[in-house]
Amino acid sequence: MCERWRKNASVRELEFTDLLLVLSLLLKGALLVLMITSNTVGCTFFVKALHGSGSSLPVTVASAATNYVCSALVGFVVFGESTSLAWWCGTSLVLLGLVLTCYVPDEKGTSAVEKKLKQQ
Repeated sequence: MCERWRKNASVRELEFTDLLLVLSLLLKGALLVLMITSNTVGCTFFVKALHGSGSSLPVTVASAATNYVCSALVGFVVFGESTSLAWWCGTSLVLLGLVLTCYVPDEKGTSAVEKKLKQQ
């Protein structure tokens, strides 16, 4: 009787292990599909913004800012990660550099987009 119970228990453990393996693979597959979908949607919006913008620099700044903030938010919500002050300072410096790269001082009321359009 005891031997029979042990065999049944080992069969149950094997079935449970197989179930966990299948669930793990399904979860990994779902996360892969979610990653591909979100990257495709992000690239689509980025290309549309590039098409509608007079310059690629503001779109790049907006994209970088969104990526940094979303990475921090998803890391906190999904993985329980915390971001340090150094991380936020580094992110701020990168974004400040991008903004300064985009900055073009106005010449007597003419916007940078108007200047660029006149040059073309």
